[in-house]
Amino acid sequence: ALIRAYQEDRISRIIQESRKGAASIVCPFCSTHIPIPEGANVGDRFQCEVCHRHVGLREQNNALFGERLAEA
Repeated sequence: ALIRAYQEDRISRIIQESRKGAASIVCPFCSTHIPIPEGANVGDRFQCEVCHRHVGLREQNNALFGERLAEA
């Protein structure tokens, strides 16, 4: 079952479901949840574990979200 889930690209979805209770932002590129580490600040950069693109932590209207960043 694990091999079939991997081949059908469902593993990241399973991991994403398990993280819903933790603080996270959504990757604006692939919609994967990216956990926000304790002590993170607005403006910090994170790398998505699935698509490996860089995402910035932004705040708007008292809500945190992931912002697309240009690749360096």
